[in-house]
Amino acid sequence: MKTFVPNSSISAVIYQLNGETIRVDYKVDFGIVGEIGVAHAKLIKDGDTYEIDIKLEATGITKFLSGDRKEEHISKGHIVNGMLVSDFYHIKKTHGMKVSDIIYRINHNTKRVVKVDKEVEEGVNYYKERGEELLKILLQKDWTFFKAIISI
Repeated sequence: MKTFVPNSSISAVIYQLNGETIRVDYKVDFGIVGEIGVAHAKLIKDGDTYEIDIKLEATGITKFLSGDRKEEHISKGHIVNGMLVSDFYHIKKTHGMKVSDIIYRINHNTKRVVKVDKEVEEGVNYYKERGEELLKILLQKDWTFFKAIISI
């Protein structure tokens, strides 16, 4: 099946380090906008286990518009008859001050998937505390200023 995306292109550079590790770097262009992102993928096979690590990053104007969006996807598991079977999948997304961290643990014996979902805003407590301190200082200064105006 062919997929057509108008005015876009994906270029890839493939590095094969040895028979068990493959690295691929992708660059994504979109028409007149130019480059909008890059991806770095790595597959490591070690006996009957594997790990795939893909790092995605917005570039150019997309980086600015997305709040410097970055993602990382990690899949770890085992190999059965040449097929990669995931036991663990981790997605980490960041943009601006927000971080989304999702982990899936897959138990094939019990046929259960456990999802751990954490979404945090990095630095919120720090800025909230500093903001409250700044607000108190400004109110004190403004109050002194208003007292001076009232007494005139």
